[in-house]
Amino acid sequence: MSIRYQEYPPPIDLRSWVQCFWTYEASAIGPRSHRVLPDGCIDILFEVTARRAYDGYVVGMMTGPLLVARSEPSHTSAVRFKPGGAAAFFREPLYRLTNARIDLCELWPRPAALLEQLAAAETAGERMDILVGELRRRLAVPPRGHAGCRHAVWRLACEPETGVRELCAELGVSRQALARSFREHVGIPPKTLARVLRLQRALGLLARPGGDRPLPWVDLALAAGFYDQSHMIGEWKDLVGLTPIAFLAESGGKVPFFQDSDSRPE
Repeated sequence: MSIRYQEYPPPIDLRSWVQCFWTYEASAIGPRSHRVLPDGCIDILFEVTARRAYDGYVVGMMTGPLLVARSEPSHTSAVRFKPGGAAAFFREPLYRLTNARIDLCELWPRPAALLEQLAAAETAGERMDILVGELRRRLAVPPRGHAGCRHAVWRLACEPETGVRELCAELGVSRQALARSFREHVGIPPKTLARVLRLQRALGLLARPGGDRPLPWVDLALAAGFYDQSHMIGEWKDLVGLTPIAFLAESGGKVPFFQDSDSRPE
């Protein structure tokens, strides 16, 4: 089985909204699956297999693992938005996308021309250029209250242990107002996003160079912002579906498809 995953940085004018563009190619035929973990992001994916033309769909914020199964060669080009970044490209409140896969035609008017262009492109570079152009065309004025929400997301990305009370004090808003803003502009509550970002920090520590001498589990837990080792293991069971040891065993001792992209708003 031949699998290739590659990330591409966004241009400067899209960095406030886009974490990265990425491609995924699987060339072998036969049953296979991989575990996709919550990362605090919303993705638009454009996928093609041997039996159909490009299929565009959106995967919203995830609060648990997703097992993706494939049985034929496929190629995917995609854009991954930073937490809160997708709000500038969709009119739909983002909580409606959470834990859902939705056809792009239900969220973007007339995406057929975009799919045709992607299908005609011959290289990953051409596909990235097409996606960049489409995002620039669809970028809208952020909704009201979005700036405060993005500051809260930034704080959680820097320090996922930050409490909701502290965020509300910084922004001068009530808990209800903050929860409503996250519901509309991020898709999940602040506490849930903090849980996901702690998981991502732990994954980053596991994936860092020198992983042949990993941190002891208790040190990893504290470095990632968990209260202790048992807290980390419980969160992994909820968010990954496996304990850390079982996850590494499933993935052959490595963290698959992880590149340390910056998820913080700019």
